[in-house]
Amino acid sequence: MKKEQIPAIHAFRAFAIISVVAIHAFEFVFYYAGQSTGALHPWIPFAQKVNAMLFHSSTLYFALISGILFSLILSNRGWKQFFISKISYVALPYLIFTCLFTWRHYAFSGELTYFDNGIAPYIESVTNNLYTGGALFTFWYIPILLVLYLSTPVIASLLKHKQGKWPTRLVILLPLVISRVWPELSWTNYVYFFGAYTLGMLAGSHYREAIRFIQRNHRTICLLAFGSSALILVLMMFDIQHLTITDLQESAWYVQKISISALVLYWFERKLTRIPVWLGIIGDYTFTLYFIHAYLLFALYDFFFIRGAVLNGLVATLIFSIITLVATLLACAAITYSLKAIFGKSSKYIIGA
Repeated sequence: MKKEQIPAIHAFRAFAIISVVAIHAFEFVFYYAGQSTGALHPWIPFAQKVNAMLFHSSTLYFALISGILFSLILSNRGWKQFFISKISYVALPYLIFTCLFTWRHYAFSGELTYFDNGIAPYIESVTNNLYTGGALFTFWYIPILLVLYLSTPVIASLLKHKQGKWPTRLVILLPLVISRVWPELSWTNYVYFFGAYTLGMLAGSHYREAIRFIQRNHRTICLLAFGSSALILVLMMFDIQHLTITDLQESAWYVQKISISALVLYWFERKLTRIPVWLGIIGDYTFTLYFIHAYLLFALYDFFFIRGAVLNGLVATLIFSIITLVATLLACAAITYSLKAIFGKSSKYIIGA
């Protein structure tokens, strides 16, 4: 583990990326199982809802982690170093993978296409994909993350002044009424993730006090986590979603993910003095996992289902979902290890850090 890594936060980072890969791996198998047989098992729709309840909006974990790490570690390095690192290890890899996946693109149908319309249209398509995150369906979060980084000096300034107390609290609470959407590009997405990022910066600036607060209130936070999870499931089962401009499901997911974040961090702080090797590796490879896992899922679909693989039965589908999750994590780790072996320290400019 690197010198500046905090075991609990690094383990939480691994937990976050596993959650993100899990929702996509399971949903891929559920969806394409139906495509391969022509009909879903009667229990698969419920399994899809449970999958969404557990793992949807797991990108909130990343916003929270980014805020915590800024206050705990990155704020001491100065603004110049902060922005250079984000350009080098986030924006540049995003550009590289956007160029790659614009050229070699999987449609939602699972069809692999190559961009061959000429240089000028390709550059135009890359530019548009950089703005929208459209090169791969998981890339929508990266433009939001880059805006969060740009806003960091403003939020940091508010957190330092007494006059900034209520504006920052308002930003943290706004996602309860202003909801994220997908796949549209909307200003509401930025508001939604600003809340978690600001909360992370606030918690990181008083990290030990925050952990003690969680310790004192962990029973209440557990009730919030279980209560919001049950509410999400009920809202999905009865197809209840919008109340005027508010997506009630997204509001519940915001409460759920913040509550789970608190409990997971507290548990890791209590239990971890040293990160298990496998969890540390996943934490180290988080950015690469985020950038390429969806592409690998398409490749797995291409390999199995287009070649006639058929999934019959709920148990077989669930087992294959878990195998797909593990296989994707292992494949991403192998690719990352190979790139690090080839490019050494310069690999961070390709795979992120």
